[in-house]
Amino acid sequence: MDNSTLNNSTREFVWKINKTPKMKANTPKKEASSVKTLVEKRFQTLSTILFDKIHSLENEIKTIKQQNTQLEQQLMHTTPQNQSEEFAYEAWYL
Repeated sequence: MDNSTLNNSTREFVWKINKTPKMKANTPKKEASSVKTLVEKRFQTLSTILFDKIHSLENEIKTIKQQNTQLEQQLMHTTPQNQSEEFAYEAWYL
């Protein structure tokens, strides 16, 4: 080879270091989405449990109200047998 055909110019390589990389890792996104799905699933299960508890408490309130009305009706229909029982039902605190 001839020396005249070769390009003997000096070459400089400049390395530029960026603070933020151009390519980002995919693992944090996958973890975030998996955490999001876990939180959503947990929220769904807890909300169903909460709604079941609320429903059962509402049913208990209904039964207690029914028992209360039955007891009030029984109290209105019963008559005191003697004077001492009448005194017990008087509104002395008014």
